[in-house]
Amino acid sequence: MSNHRATKSVALTRFTFQSHPDSDIDSYLVPTETVIPTNVHLDLIKSGLISDPHTGVNERDVQWVHDRDWSYKTHFEVEEGWRDDVFAGRAIMELVCEGLDTFGVIRINSQEIKRQNPELWYPTGYGAQNLYTVIKTGFRHVELVQDHLDSSPLNPVSGGRSFYFEINHIPIFVGGSNWIPADSFLPRISSGNQNMIRVWGGGIYESDDFYDICDELGILVWQDVCLACGDYPANILEWEKSIEAELRHQITDRGLVNRPSLTIWAGSNEDYQVAEEELGYDQGEDPGKDGENWKKGSFPSRWLYERSFPRIIGEYTGMRRIVYWPGSPWGGEDSTDRTIGDVHEWNVWGGIGAPYQRYNQLGGRFNSEFGCDFISGISASKDPEFHPQSFSSEHHQRAHSFEKRFMAYLGENFRVSFNTYEEYVHLSQLLQSEAMGYAYRGWRRLWGGNPTTKEKRRLCGGALVWQLNDVWPVTSWALVDYFLRPKPALYAIARALEEVAVGIERTTSPDLKPNGKRLFLKPKKSDSASIASNGTTAIWQGDFVEATPPTCAVHVTVVDVGGNTIVRHTDWPQPLKHYDFAASDRGVEVTTTYVEDFHGSLIGKIKVGVKKPVKGFWMNVVDGVIWGRENGSDICPGDPVTIEAKLDDKNMVGKSRKKKWAEVKEAGFWYYRFSGMGK
Repeated sequence: MSNHRATKSVALTRFTFQSHPDSDIDSYLVPTETVIPTNVHLDLIKSGLISDPHTGVNERDVQWVHDRDWSYKTHFEVEEGWRDDVFAGRAIMELVCEGLDTFGVIRINSQEIKRQNPELWYPTGYGAQNLYTVIKTGFRHVELVQDHLDSSPLNPVSGGRSFYFEINHIPIFVGGSNWIPADSFLPRISSGNQNMIRVWGGGIYESDDFYDICDELGILVWQDVCLACGDYPANILEWEKSIEAELRHQITDRGLVNRPSLTIWAGSNEDYQVAEEELGYDQGEDPGKDGENWKKGSFPSRWLYERSFPRIIGEYTGMRRIVYWPGSPWGGEDSTDRTIGDVHEWNVWGGIGAPYQRYNQLGGRFNSEFGCDFISGISASKDPEFHPQSFSSEHHQRAHSFEKRFMAYLGENFRVSFNTYEEYVHLSQLLQSEAMGYAYRGWRRLWGGNPTTKEKRRLCGGALVWQLNDVWPVTSWALVDYFLRPKPALYAIARALEEVAVGIERTTSPDLKPNGKRLFLKPKKSDSASIASNGTTAIWQGDFVEATPPTCAVHVTVVDVGGNTIVRHTDWPQPLKHYDFAASDRGVEVTTTYVEDFHGSLIGKIKVGVKKPVKGFWMNVVDGVIWGRENGSDICPGDPVTIEAKLDDKNMVGKSRKKKWAEVKEAGFWYYRFSGMGK
């Protein structure tokens, strides 16, 4: 006979809520059957008491909400017989408050419930009586490889150590994103994922669903301890014990110890940068007994990152099962050292404001943060004025000096002229796409070494862009806007991270001298090559004299033995503003066919051919249509591109209609609209 006590669940619904003190809002019935209220903003919206702060500038009108305390109240009854069983020890009663994400006081019958060291319950069992425990895990071996790299006069970032992961003894080039909390109103959203996800230390520990998806899809997780951008009081014993208990809870009670996707724990986000730039701590200082020297110094939280956290991680996981790293970025003596550890590469967009064309030169051994802050789509802005300098548009832009930086990058790379906000948005997103493509292609070339110098060592182990998602409708670095609509940069990165990818790199010889000879390039040249697995292969190298201004676009297509295109890439003269896309008609031709896949979904195949090169052919993102990764591709004569579109509704038939804006016609950038026709 089982000795487990019976449990019983009672759903708590129909809450009333009220602000304190001196509330001018009477008690309102929460207009939802939610089990536990988790966010007062959502309940105020549903009650019609405030407008959605994500729309326009409504956020300014609801600042008072977080300045008040809020209480929720409900009533429930316990059957008399069940209550007797509880008092007799034959049954248990649990009050589960899932979803509460901040401090709160819980009272039953006006009595406050206190527990000094609460043991939070998470549903890991199978069945109400917890007779069976089901643990889903996977077996894998993970190692962080930091081999010594010799210095080379041919490579400015040679020397130092490598930084890449081996999973089951296979070297992995990481290509992924940083993840921030997906919505300030968490109940509204579901989790998302990519090749590798870095859960940022300034956010939250994500839901079990998030890690489930990563486990199931083979997505590696870089998990920051949730401490960011500061120095924390590890010299206060109570605080130190509290943060250690939180980490233990995440590892054991949450079950993160059993997550095969969780590859690396980092102790903090940018705290070492704060210490180096503002605190002036002594990096060589002896910690002393129990870290007393460090705790008395200017950077007391160092004790947590270099002693306490790795000990805890090691106790519960074993150091060969999950890698521990003190912070991000971190490399030992200098968090900006590009030859050791990981770096946050913000010299493009921030820092020195370097051109994005220099990404491959500025990266480190592992680039765990970088990105460019550009405009979200029309749907994300919700701007009633639809103007880039409107009050509403600026309200949805929180990056420091955005307008100055953005206009500088725009002017450095494009012939700027636009008549509508839509044109402005498209040009902005094209600029972000170009920058991200440069970063990922350049750093992936260094994965197998430097093809030009025949360097075989792994000089770059991965890149995690800041950021994948948005927390609210805003201009940002995100690849997908708040309404889950992808930007062109998402597709550019997907193409750069294909199983087989191709790239072109231009270099200028400092010793170039005229020799009186003319070099003729054939319009089309084919050659065969054997591509090394899990590395980079230099396929062709040649010299030519470029015109002034440069006019030569180089297009390469990789095909298999059957003649099927595997991957393509076009390299343009830089900056793009020097290339005259409007010199003549591009000769764009579009044909559309539809087929059904084996799931019964309708697939549109949009074939695009051109007579002259076209830059970034983009199909606009609309609800109900999912575009394939060829969206936003460059297209050259003789190599038509087919962009697939999956339609959610079989009854929705589509058509494409060409639209050229005044600015687009001048610059030569093409934008197509996809229109759905209803039943």
